[in-house]
Amino acid sequence: MPLRFQEGSVVTPGDRLGSLREIVPGRGCYAKGGHVYASAVGSFKLISSTATSTATSPVAENTATATATVETSRPWPVVLEVGQLILCQVERLLLQQAIVKIVLLLPEGSDDHDDDDDADA
Repeated sequence: MPLRFQEGSVVTPGDRLGSLREIVPGRGCYAKGGHVYASAVGSFKLISSTATSTATSPVAENTATATATVETSRPWPVVLEVGQLILCQVERLLLQQAIVKIVLLLPEGSDDHDDDDDADA
């Protein structure tokens, strides 16, 4: 099955890029229901890799040989990744979720806690 967009095409959030059997999601993409979707506005790129394995894909019978990415031309909005540290302000609390405003995206390596100052107090 051919991909829905050619490499270099401009895609927007929610655009279905292809099947998990063809590609795996990379930066700016996510997987849902057996398909890969764009999560940012930008240029659709494919990174060829014969090393793409089933370990990187949520689908056990994955035969994908490329990783789909969306390259954005501007630094904002930033596509968050699992494990990134952010500073948020809680704006609203609901029964099963919290609505927050992201105040700061902490740079990599910021996960070191500076607890030495507390020992002096």
